[in-house]
Amino acid sequence: MNKEDLLHALMYVFENFIEANATINFQSKQIEKEMLKAGFDKKEINKALTWFGDLNQIKDTVTQGTLSISAATRIFSDYETNKMTLEARSYLAFLEHSKIVDPTSRELIVDRVMALEEPVIDTSEIKWVTLMVLFSQADKKHELKLMEDLILVHEDSIVH
Repeated sequence: MNKEDLLHALMYVFENFIEANATINFQSKQIEKEMLKAGFDKKEINKALTWFGDLNQIKDTVTQGTLSISAATRIFSDYETNKMTLEARSYLAFLEHSKIVDPTSRELIVDRVMALEEPVIDTSEIKWVTLMVLFSQADKKHELKLMEDLILVHEDSIVH
């Protein structure tokens, strides 16, 4: 498995299942069956479904109020700093400063990018994970739309 396999599997699940059905069951054999048909191996599929399951579990913990996250300035650990590029951390700070990401979403994003198998996380991964995290939060529809618009505007400016 190369370093991008998990991210590709996550993107596939997000684009083909989650966007269409926000109440997806990650234990469903149907998802596994569809992903096998699409060319993913069982190991990739299990990792992707576990990643999304963990996101839902962490999100539920935060939603139930058993975890409190303050709006204090985020200091990244050495491990996080070594794994996330300066540009990725700066982009995440920009999203928070722009009110697209709140402290709770920021922590969910950091947790989920750190769960990726890639040795280095750049802005591209931050964008994808941010979309998935915001989509997983029912009360973040406006922020999700802003993020989608931001990505489209940025990609359009690069193409032209």
